[in-house]
Amino acid sequence: SFQEKEQFSEIAGVLSKMAKEDQILIDLFYRKGFSQKEISIHLNQSESTVSRMHSRILSELKGKLKDVYSNC
Repeated sequence: SFQEKEQFSEIAGVLSKMAKEDQILIDLFYRKGFSQKEISIHLNQSESTVSRMHSRILSELKGKLKDVYSNC
């Protein structure tokens, strides 16, 4: 639907402004289905660091998207 396409566009816009490593983590986890262990190997980070990064990224996304949708 039009609304879904618009939401996808908003999310893509927010993601495109994030740090490259954050974009890679989101891509590997959600699009490619990598586990946090696999991502930690790919990013050369510990699993706990990847877990913290993931939590931080989701928190940032929620905040930024909340701002976008509160202005509607």
